[in-house]
Amino acid sequence: MKPALDRMTDMVVDSLSGDARAFYDREFGFFKKVTSISGKLKPFIKKSKPKKKAKIDEEMTKIVVDVGVYLPSIPDGSVIDIDKKSGQPPQSHAKAPFMATFNGCVPIARAE
Repeated sequence: MKPALDRMTDMVVDSLSGDARAFYDREFGFFKKVTSISGKLKPFIKKSKPKKKAKIDEEMTKIVVDVGVYLPSIPDGSVIDIDKKSGQPPQSHAKAPFMATFNGCVPIARAE
């Protein structure tokens, strides 16, 4: 099933152009950079929390937040920056998750 869904996704993405493609590339590029940090943490799974945190912080400083990216949990808002020192490695012996704080804004609805 996954190969069929991957082909469908590729078809949709390949059909995008102009502003829609730029938005897709910006948004998914941003989250790829953020989620790739977990892969870079895998060699640190057995290391101490301070060493994991240092690696998270190091990787987060490399991320540039483009204008207009958003968090799926707050689709009406936008990410302004990442608190580059907020990375926290929760306890995990098999995976390399991490938590981070995003700074954002949500537009205020205007009364008309």
